[in-house]
Amino acid sequence: MRDDTSLLRDDASLLRDDASLLRDDASLLRDDTSLLRDDTSLLRDDTSLLRDDTSLLNKDITVSKADLITLKTDSTPSNAKQTPSNANFITSNANVEDATVVYFSSCISRMMGGDILNTFHSVCQKANVKILKTNGLSGVCCGQIFSSKGFLDAYKLTANATMEKMWQCTEGGKFPIVMDVTSCTHSFQTSRPYLTDDNKTRFDKLKILDSIDFAADILLPRLTILNKKQRIVFHPVCSVTKMGLLPKIQALGKACAEKADVPTFTGCCGMAGDRGFYYPKLTEAATKLEANEVKETVYDGYYSSAKPCEMSLSAAVGKSYESVLKLLDEVS
Repeated sequence: MRDDTSLLRDDASLLRDDASLLRDDASLLRDDTSLLRDDTSLLRDDTSLLRDDTSLLNKDITVSKADLITLKTDSTPSNAKQTPSNANFITSNANVEDATVVYFSSCISRMMGGDILNTFHSVCQKANVKILKTNGLSGVCCGQIFSSKGFLDAYKLTANATMEKMWQCTEGGKFPIVMDVTSCTHSFQTSRPYLTDDNKTRFDKLKILDSIDFAADILLPRLTILNKKQRIVFHPVCSVTKMGLLPKIQALGKACAEKADVPTFTGCCGMAGDRGFYYPKLTEAATKLEANEVKETVYDGYYSSAKPCEMSLSAAVGKSYESVLKLLDEVS
């Protein structure tokens, strides 16, 4: 009986030792898990730093290539990249004999454009430019929202549907179309490869103007500048550089202000269509250098040519960025 009791005590002792070892193992497991969390946290931090470094690198590359320049009202930038002119894209007012246009209000302008429609009508009235009344372009889209995300079939469908409505509203290409968001203009100007054969023929006969083209080539020569501003600043959106529109922004700045600037550190605002709405830290990081530079000077006005980018810069700088059409309306 005593031997059995002794064995029982030994078994109990071994059980306690096993339990102690189990607790030690559990403790080590918790420590390993804690270290794993720390490593994961460090990995996130490293990834975040990598994004920041990449953003700064992109800006450095942009500045070093001199694609984005400080704009002076008394000189033409000699190093600004320009794309070759195309017969579809008006570069002077020679093709608008009767000064009648069709206004293409972009999706983002219809949803968040504020008073852009009223501004467009106001400045056209001052310049004696007739806006052809049409309801056919309501609900249409350039398709950029699909192409930028890789939805090619949706983009083709949208671009072709819009082309057909544009053809009808312009009475077979008789009147030019004015688009109020530069990125949308660029998207549609580069849509030809995705159109049907019939729509390619229509595309070749259409006249497509961006708001900057329209402001510099059609409106400005017809307006009387009454209230020239002292100093203004522009944010040229990415498509402005792609389309070679910086000289036209210069022309607007020279006519409307004593001095007009484009910040040295201007670049992509990070909005990328609608991505900035989902990831606000992206736009915050992308605009940091430009915003800090702009804040060093007090301007009489802040202008751009795409509503999402205007919203991004407004949030970063703390000032209201508005359309270049608004600038013309304010000074005329």
